[in-house]
Amino acid sequence: FGEKIPSVFKYIGMYALVAAVNSSIGIKDVMDQCFGTSYSDAMMDFAMYSMLFQSNVTEHFPTRMSDQQLYSGSCRSDAFYSDLYKNKISYSQILDFKKKWAKQCQGDGVEEVWICIDGSNDDCESTGVVFAEKGHAKSLRNRKIVSFTYAVTESGKPVTFNVYRGSLVDAKAMKRILSFLEEVNIHVKGVILDRGYCDSSALQYLNSAGISYVIMVKGAPTGYTDLVKKYGNKIKLNAEYFIQGTTLFGVQDKVQLFEGYTHEDCLTLFYDYKNGGERITDLLNKLNKEMDRCEKEIRKGEVPTIAARFKEVLALSDDSKKIAIIKEKLQECFDEKGLYSIVSSSEMTPSKVHHLYQCRNCSETDYMIVKTQLGYGKIRVYATKSVQSRFTIGFIASCIRYELQAAAKELNRSTPEIIQEMSRLYMTKIGDSYVPVQGIAGRQD
Repeated sequence: FGEKIPSVFKYIGMYALVAAVNSSIGIKDVMDQCFGTSYSDAMMDFAMYSMLFQSNVTEHFPTRMSDQQLYSGSCRSDAFYSDLYKNKISYSQILDFKKKWAKQCQGDGVEEVWICIDGSNDDCESTGVVFAEKGHAKSLRNRKIVSFTYAVTESGKPVTFNVYRGSLVDAKAMKRILSFLEEVNIHVKGVILDRGYCDSSALQYLNSAGISYVIMVKGAPTGYTDLVKKYGNKIKLNAEYFIQGTTLFGVQDKVQLFEGYTHEDCLTLFYDYKNGGERITDLLNKLNKEMDRCEKEIRKGEVPTIAARFKEVLALSDDSKKIAIIKEKLQECFDEKGLYSIVSSSEMTPSKVHHLYQCRNCSETDYMIVKTQLGYGKIRVYATKSVQSRFTIGFIASCIRYELQAAAKELNRSTPEIIQEMSRLYMTKIGDSYVPVQGIAGRQD
């Protein structure tokens, strides 16, 4: 008859985890200062929802969180959250939170660090989001996008974030993050960036600002091509260039990476034996299938059409009755497999360059979590202020989840395992109150 019946059970595991994290890093305390206790309670409840259900769909919140122990006195409606995002959280409050959280990170030892910066974007067709603009959409669709950037430490601890217009280039987005960190007195020893940041404008900015860098090289610029000619075959399976603890071989040299950019950078050329072997095996398997297909068509009296990816390495005879390999071109394909390069601002051993760049996996993991396991891979709001607010809560959830991930790693468990296990803890309703259930399982303890 529409009457609400109180739940017999109240699940307390997620609340217990978040409360434990807050006692360690104080993120809820920072939120209380910036947004007020009532609104920060609601924001933390939504962060728990994102972690539990890998979603940021507001309309499902009341149903899924009705039997959870919450920071708020009651389970808020989706209308409440829509109003919260659009009208109750201001940009000045978000900026204040970002500054105070950065200071909190300093207190936890984040003072002089290498920072991994990475960016992404979400499709956004709403006319109410002023910074939804055409750019390089990750979805590869011709749509307006909203872009965002996260900065994490070498270990993966989220330090700050930024949400900005979709057409802003990566180098300018990076400048904003670095300027903010400088403002809050976090000294950046250097930045670790993916290939999207590898262009002359980004290098020029970093060099002029005196910021060290390690960046994966995109494509085959002049400096890379020259280094491949000089060392490409020499380093392959050559013990002199072996990097201990890996399947890599590497060499570093000073080069002018881009035409027209006169600064000399240190470029490290790597050969990944395992990756190269796997890619060559895959190429040969597909090449053999393509040749078999063409030969079958020839036996049927047909003229085969060579697939686009093999047109450079396969050729038909003049009478179209034989298919043959162009060995020189195939050899070129073999030679390039497994080779890649990373540019750095100063001389380092290939081992050091590899180690630093591996830290970027932390930022990639953080992005994967935000976009998939926290549900922020889609823009589900229709106002600029709402986008800022939602990504703030997503950032808060990622900060908490990072701490859970660190704890799970010590137990040799995955973070989803820990969350799932703890989500089973509950209290039961006796009379008008909830009573904790006795006998916590050993794994939960």
